[in-house]
Amino acid sequence: MSQAFNAVVAETRWPWSEAPAELAACVEELLGSHIVVHQTQCGGFSTGIASRLRCADGRTAFVKAVNAGGDEFAWTLYEREAQVALALPGTLPTPQCLGVIRADGWLALVFEDAGRQLCNFPGTEPGSTRCWTSWLG
Repeated sequence: MSQAFNAVVAETRWPWSEAPAELAACVEELLGSHIVVHQTQCGGFSTGIASRLRCADGRTAFVKAVNAGGDEFAWTLYEREAQVALALPGTLPTPQCLGVIRADGWLALVFEDAGRQLCNFPGTEPGSTRCWTSWLG
């Protein structure tokens, strides 16, 4: 994926601050604490929400969400990702899926926050070896 595409997606992403109240409340309920800090993440394949969250109790998470009335293809991909993420064993060295939320016409996947630098897709850009190494240990 080119840097130009990453920039376009980042500029058109829904920020967490504009998430529907019902969706935000459901994510806070899942996390067990009020969200106090959010940071929109760039890159990816949709214009939906992609944010790292920090809660009042210090817990962190990553949420990605897509609107049913927006990108139908992304909705289908998120549905499939939800099925796969929930089926993965907890022993894999990946952020665990904490839950899937359907609220107010949105589909949200909530994951543990990896707490690492984001990589450019598909991993061929400068710095990607260091990034992938951090993910794989």
